[in-house]
Amino acid sequence: MSDLRSQKYWRNRPIEERLENTLIPKRFRADTLDTFKVPSVDSVAVEVIRKWVESVEERVLNGEGLYICGGTGSGKTHLAQAILKRVVATHNLSGVFITAEKYIDLADQKIRFKEEIPDGYEDPNLMRYLQEVHDIVVLDSLGIERDSDFAKRTISTLLESRYHRQLTTIITSTLKPQQVESQYSASIAGIIKDCCYTVPLKGPDYRISKWMDSNAGK
Repeated sequence: MSDLRSQKYWRNRPIEERLENTLIPKRFRADTLDTFKVPSVDSVAVEVIRKWVESVEERVLNGEGLYICGGTGSGKTHLAQAILKRVVATHNLSGVFITAEKYIDLADQKIRFKEEIPDGYEDPNLMRYLQEVHDIVVLDSLGIERDSDFAKRTISTLLESRYHRQLTTIITSTLKPQQVESQYSASIAGIIKDCCYTVPLKGPDYRISKWMDSNAGK
């Protein structure tokens, strides 16, 4: 097993390496905050995000994250990964993007196969980095993972660990804040409420809107 690197180590890697280590899926790598077409109903929400980004060092120092919620296709993932790229590229901060489902797969395979973990997540210390080290973790698509006690415990462990260490987590979900308690627990709902600014997106399916714009007149 490779040695566990410190928070300082990850913060001081070259920008290109820090960006590569975010593990943002290829599909989203060209998406930025500037390329997000803001629906009028989401102008206030996106302004909250931009102000959070502008004060990110203070937010990270205080372990303050974001809970970006909205319907399917509303642009949650675009915004979350764009935030991560922006702050990692402009500050000495480290971060990782992972879906809730992939994190559960990671935990499951660590238990069953020890060092054999999912493709693209080969670092044997990744779970500890996510729980204990990285300044920012984007936990994408919370609530659509398989419904099991193991899944709930695994997600709870991640969020509790980061909360207790005052590490920043950006969460995207189709769940409204009041639905988190019924799907997970009062404790997790309380953690999210305490350490995340809720950013509700109300716009239409962003992917369909992009497709219609790019295919107009064809």
